[in-house]
Amino acid sequence: MLAVANERDKQRIAALQEAALQAGKNRTETYVGDDGRRRTIAARVQDVSAKTETGAIKCRRLHTDITVEGSGSTTVAPQYTCQGPDGSWNMRPPAGAIMAA
Repeated sequence: MLAVANERDKQRIAALQEAALQAGKNRTETYVGDDGRRRTIAARVQDVSAKTETGAIKCRRLHTDITVEGSGSTTVAPQYTCQGPDGSWNMRPPAGAIMAA
């Protein structure tokens, strides 16, 4: 896996992922890192539903691709995030939830 060594990169990745989840839309950002190399982060979201014992909740599947010029690229393992009672997208799927696209 491609190493993203600095905290600023990690913060940018997290912010882009959050923006994609909140908007329900794919987001891409390209910038030059502290080492002078260009980075491209692509966060893709897909709406999915999760069926639980108490009903269905809205969830999103998040795919993140990171490319660092001259170092290659990597894909972060897909993550599932569900909408919490307050409307935010930061809740993990409940245990035993069945995810469906």
